[in-house]
Amino acid sequence: MSGELDLSDLPDDPTELMFAMLDESGGEWRPVDNALTSLDGPVRSLPQVASRDTYSFSWGAFYPHMGIYSP
Repeated sequence: MSGELDLSDLPDDPTELMFAMLDESGGEWRPVDNALTSLDGPVRSLPQVASRDTYSFSWGAFYPHMGIYSP
């Protein structure tokens, strides 16, 4: 049965499919919604850091005098 998914191998608890990250002291953290939640000991969470997706074409709006490279 090469290349086929056997659904009987999946865990009953879907959270077992999620990955966890380790910090420098070995603590485990799992991403949930808009935070990281500690899996070690008392429940702790770290809020999501604000971020923003930007694109290279926005650079031209701030620096219109810059040329565009063309080989």
